[in-house]
Amino acid sequence: MRTHTGERPYSCDICHKTFSQRPHLKIHKVVHIEERAFSCSICQKNFRYKYSMTIHMKSHTGEKEFSCDICQKRFNQKGRLKKHTAIHSGSKIFSCPVCQQTFSHKSYVKTHMRSHTEERPYSCHICQKTFVHKGSLKIHSREHTDEKPFSCDICQKTFTQKPHLNQHKQTQHERKSIPCNICHKIFPHKAYLDRHVKTNHMEGKLFSCPVCEKTFTEKSYVKKHMTIHTGEKQFSCTLCPATFREQKFLTTHMRVHTGERPFSCSEWQATFVYRSTMDKHMQKHKLKAGSQALEHKCAQCSKIYQSKLSLKNHIRTYLPDAEKPFKCTICLRTFTQNVYLKSHLVTHETNRERKHTCPVCGLKLISKPSLRVHMYRHDENKRLQCKLCPRICTSQYQMTRHEKTHSGEKDYKCPKCDAMLSTEAGLIRHLERHLPDAERRKFKCNKCEKLFTDKSVLKTHQVVHSNEKKYKCSQCNKAYKRPEDLKEHQFIHDPESIYTCPACQKQFKSKKKLRMHSIIHTDRKYTCSICSKKFLRSTDVHQHVKNMHKASVT
Repeated sequence: MRTHTGERPYSCDICHKTFSQRPHLKIHKVVHIEERAFSCSICQKNFRYKYSMTIHMKSHTGEKEFSCDICQKRFNQKGRLKKHTAIHSGSKIFSCPVCQQTFSHKSYVKTHMRSHTEERPYSCHICQKTFVHKGSLKIHSREHTDEKPFSCDICQKTFTQKPHLNQHKQTQHERKSIPCNICHKIFPHKAYLDRHVKTNHMEGKLFSCPVCEKTFTEKSYVKKHMTIHTGEKQFSCTLCPATFREQKFLTTHMRVHTGERPFSCSEWQATFVYRSTMDKHMQKHKLKAGSQALEHKCAQCSKIYQSKLSLKNHIRTYLPDAEKPFKCTICLRTFTQNVYLKSHLVTHETNRERKHTCPVCGLKLISKPSLRVHMYRHDENKRLQCKLCPRICTSQYQMTRHEKTHSGEKDYKCPKCDAMLSTEAGLIRHLERHLPDAERRKFKCNKCEKLFTDKSVLKTHQVVHSNEKKYKCSQCNKAYKRPEDLKEHQFIHDPESIYTCPACQKQFKSKKKLRMHSIIHTDRKYTCSICSKKFLRSTDVHQHVKNMHKASVT
C-alpha cells in the first residue's frame, strides 16, 4: 500500500534519505561505508555489494541470459529487459507533472525532472563538476584517470565511451548511407539521422533561447547555445592561451599540439586533423568521378558549390543589409558570416597592441594568424609567381583569384544591375554602391569631415593631413606617406616590371597607371543627372556637378 500512499517511514540517519521498506534502507547504508568488500577476480575492481560484482562478472563472460521475445536483443539484467520491452509496447504511462512529457518507465520521469529543477546530484571529487546522471560522472572521471576501456578490434584505437567506439567503427570502418524517410537526406550513421529527425521533423520544440528566440528540442542545447551570446569560454587549453565554448572544440584543438590527424583518405593516403576537411577532400574525388549529387547550384548566378553550407553562405551575399544575420553593435554594419563579423570587430579596437613581430622584416602585426600569413612573403617555397605578370601570391587561393583578372572570368552577377564580378568579396563591395549615400558613407575624417564608405579608405585619406613620410625606398631613399605609394615607386627600379595595355600596346611601369589608362578604352557609362553629359569615371561626374552646377551628388 505504501506504493500508492507514498509513505516512506524508514530514514537514513546520515543523509536523511527515506525509504518505504527496511531492507532498502539497509542496502542504502552501505553507500556511506568506504570499504568495498567484494572484488572481481579478473580485473580486481571492487564493489560494495555482492550482486553488483555478480552483474559485473557478466561483462567478462559475455553472459546475457535475458532475451526480448520481440527483437531477440539480450540483456544481463532482468530490470534492463523490462525497461526495453516498454519500447515495443509503446505505452508511456508515466507523465512529467511540469511539461506533460510521457515516459515508459518511472525512473525516466525522475531523471527528466532534474531538467526542470536543475538538480545535479552527482559531483566529481577531483574538480567538483556536477552531473545529472551517475553514468555521466563515471564517464567524466575517465578524463582525470586517462582510462579508455573501449578498444577498436580493427585499428586498436581506444575510447572513453562505448558510443564513441561504435561511432568510430561506423564512420571509419563501416561507413553507411542511411536515408531519412521524410526528406531522403543521407547520413553516415543512425545517431546523426536520429538527431536530424528530432531537430527538423518533430513538432513541439519546447525550449527557446531568451535572447534570439531560436528553438531547440532539448534544454541542454539551449544552454550550449547561450554561450554564443554570453561569450563564455570555460574550456582552456593547457598548452596555449586558447579558450573554447565546448569540450569538443578543445579536444579538436589539442590535435594542433599533439600532431594527431585521425581522419584519412583511402585513395591518396592523405591524413586530416578535422573530419570536415576530409569530407571536403573526398567530395573532390566524387566530383572528378562524375558524381553530380554533391553539386549545389546558386539560383541567382548558377555558380556551383561542393557543400550545402558553402552555398548557404554564398546566397547570403544577395540579402539586403537588414536581413544579414550578424550585426556589429558598434557601427551597426551587418555581415553574412560570424567569422567576418569577428574580423570586423578588430577594427574598432583602436588600442590593440601589435605584439607579434616578423623576425625577418620587423613588421608588427595584431594577431598570430596575420603573422603566419605575412611570413609566407619571406618563404620562397610558398611564394607563387603569376605566369602572366610579376604578381606574387602567398597562397593558391590568392593565385586563383588573381588569375581571373587575366582570364576575365566573372562568376558573380549583381542582382540589381548587369554587373559581373570575379570574386564574392567584389560582389559584396559592389552591392554597397546601390545603397543610399547616407548609409554608405559612415566614416568621417576628424580633420576635414569628409565622409567615406570604408574605414580603410578613411585611414588612407588621413595620411593627407600628415607631413610624415615614414616609407622609404631602400635604393634611392625617396620617402612616401603610404606603403602602396612606395610599392608603386619600387617598380621604377625593376626593369622587368612592365605592364602592357591589351588594347593599344602602350607600356607602363606600374599596374596602377595601366588601370588608369585602360579607362579611356571603355564606354562613357557615367552620366550627369542635370545636363546628361557622359564621363569615364564616377569621380569625374562628382567633380563636374560640384564645379559646373554648384551642387552635390546624392
